[in-house]
Amino acid sequence: MRALRTLWTILLLLASARAALGAAQFVKPLTLEEALRSSLWAGADLRHPAWSPDGERVYFIRPAGSPTAGDLCFLDVSSAGITDLKSVPAFSAALGEILSPGEAKTVRFRSFLLSPGGRFLFLRTDKGASLVWEIGSEKAVALPLEDAGAPAWSPDETRLAYTSAHGLWVVERSGGKPRSLRAPDGPAVLCGEPDWLYGEELDLKTAFWWSPDGRSIAYLRFDEAAVPSFPILDESSVEPSMELQRYPKPGDKNPDVSLRIVDAVTGADRGLAGAESGDGYLAAAAWTPDGSGLLTAWLNRDQDRLVLRRVDAATGESRTVYEETSPSWVNLWGDPVFVEGGKRFLWISERDGFAHVLSVPVSGGPPVQLTRGPWVVDEIAGVDEKRGRLYVSGNRDNPLGSQLYAADLRGRRSAVRLTPVAGWASATTSPDGRRALVISSAVTAPDAASLMDLGTGRSRPLPVAGPDLASRGFVKPEFVEIGGPGGQVLYGKLTRPADFDPARRYPVIMEIYGGPHAQLVQDKWAPRWEPWNQFLAQRGFVTFTLDNRGSARRGKAFEEVLLKRLGRAELEDQLAGVAYLKTLSFVDPERIGVWGWSYGGFMTCYALTHTGAFRCGVAVAPVTDWRNYDSCYTERYLKLPADNPKGYDESAPVKAAGNLSGRLMIAHGLVDDNVHFANSVQMTDALIEAGEDFQTAYYPRMDHGIRGPEARRDLFTRMAGFFEQTLAPR
Repeated sequence: MRALRTLWTILLLLASARAALGAAQFVKPLTLEEALRSSLWAGADLRHPAWSPDGERVYFIRPAGSPTAGDLCFLDVSSAGITDLKSVPAFSAALGEILSPGEAKTVRFRSFLLSPGGRFLFLRTDKGASLVWEIGSEKAVALPLEDAGAPAWSPDETRLAYTSAHGLWVVERSGGKPRSLRAPDGPAVLCGEPDWLYGEELDLKTAFWWSPDGRSIAYLRFDEAAVPSFPILDESSVEPSMELQRYPKPGDKNPDVSLRIVDAVTGADRGLAGAESGDGYLAAAAWTPDGSGLLTAWLNRDQDRLVLRRVDAATGESRTVYEETSPSWVNLWGDPVFVEGGKRFLWISERDGFAHVLSVPVSGGPPVQLTRGPWVVDEIAGVDEKRGRLYVSGNRDNPLGSQLYAADLRGRRSAVRLTPVAGWASATTSPDGRRALVISSAVTAPDAASLMDLGTGRSRPLPVAGPDLASRGFVKPEFVEIGGPGGQVLYGKLTRPADFDPARRYPVIMEIYGGPHAQLVQDKWAPRWEPWNQFLAQRGFVTFTLDNRGSARRGKAFEEVLLKRLGRAELEDQLAGVAYLKTLSFVDPERIGVWGWSYGGFMTCYALTHTGAFRCGVAVAPVTDWRNYDSCYTERYLKLPADNPKGYDESAPVKAAGNLSGRLMIAHGLVDDNVHFANSVQMTDALIEAGEDFQTAYYPRMDHGIRGPEARRDLFTRMAGFFEQTLAPR
């Protein structure tokens, strides 16, 4: 009952403070529930589009929020028509036999996987069923793969490999009982399944790979026996439950990782002596196209040295084909892309200070740089070897956007832009490199889809409807440039209140992330966060976001100022943003608040304990002492604790809790396996010890994302109430 009274009090404060702030009135103003439902604003979010090998079809699942959400469809490239597979009689009938006629009409698909030759679709439904559909026939086969992890087709389309119970399995396409290829040989062993550390910090989506001939599977074996375990405790019921998570912290033992090969028929298993992590990270592996070997990526523990090796699949002998070092750290940018029949591979490197594509001989030798300049390649979008073209996305012409470029595979000509300079374009190219499915957006223009002919550059829009923002009073944000410390240009995004009156002074809520591998200020539609900003704008707030040094897509020098000290440079730049805000006549300089999540939560705590510039702040899932976070991420920037104790201390808000300035609210999910709840516990303890005033909001059963709709609604209700109370005029 006390919790209900507290929430009711917050809602009353919201109503009264809203009136004081002069909230705008619209025919259909945004509700908080609407602002938090990203599916309402998704636009043409075609989930995981997959081209058929002949380039004539694109398969995709309808996005959440659409009337047909979860339906599996295909786009016919020649006609630009879209067909729902459930409208195909043969498919609907086969689905009805596996499920039931009634279920077949209402079923939604969670995922699909197109086979290499394009003849089969592996499907997973929201009813828990898994099946294989033979395209163009009336055949469908149910498979017992409800809990299959990372399923992958064999090159000959006869089998599917997957992980289950921390082991590697295979099942025939035609059905039958799955076979275990490699079971874990210990309680702390995973075979073919990435552990938490590699999946989270090295972005390893899968840890097994079919050989090109389909006879064997290479996989990574993770041995976590020496990795410390930490309890994730759920006390939301009478009988609490606890999960022990293997989670190496800075200086702890990391998992031992080795590359092995298993025969896909006999199960015969062997290791490759030339492919082991040692004290570093075995971060990636890929078969060479001829199947004679694998290309592996190894990082040392400090992550300032990367070695790419070719490992012989028969002997395990290895030789280095490319090596890169850095005075700070080496970032990884994805898997290699083989060209010229496997004689060379494409690799993204920052060796010249910006992320660009290299063409590297598999036999070793000097690489050829294919793109260059003071801009960043985000990813390799495709290759057309017949025309000697490489397609990449990047920000050469708009640092806040992303465009599709055609580069020369020999590096002799500058890249040519194919999509408009404004906004954000994300492309998936056809296997033959002739066409691309392009999803484009801008900061207040939800995703739209088009088909591009890569030869002519002409595009055809696709009939995918998006949300109507104008009728909901969305305000277009303004992009601004600010001079930062050291002469750096910093980019910000400012949204004025929906009822903006230049004669008034408004409170400001600054959103902050601040950490590496993220850029918040983008000319891109963000359905998860932009409606929340618009919700605040409709309630009389200015919202402001600034990307400080350390943020992504500005080059290595911009990022590596974080080396051995987190928080200091980021805060210097955020304070430059505060100084800019104070030059605006419509900003009340005494009413500026800040909030952030994860690294942004850390920055919020750091800002309120290292400056008096903010009246208040909300820190969601904050890191409060980097000794609490995982080894791979933290050591990349701060290095080992034994080598940099001062840097760890000076980067820890918990060490400065007694200097708290302004009102602080801390929110955290109680079963967060990413940023452990211990961070908020320790900050709470330090604030109590220092006699500081603060608020907390903790969420049972919620992990790092606090994704439960009820918990998320409660969190953002409390955040809105907190800001409207603390930033109200005095």
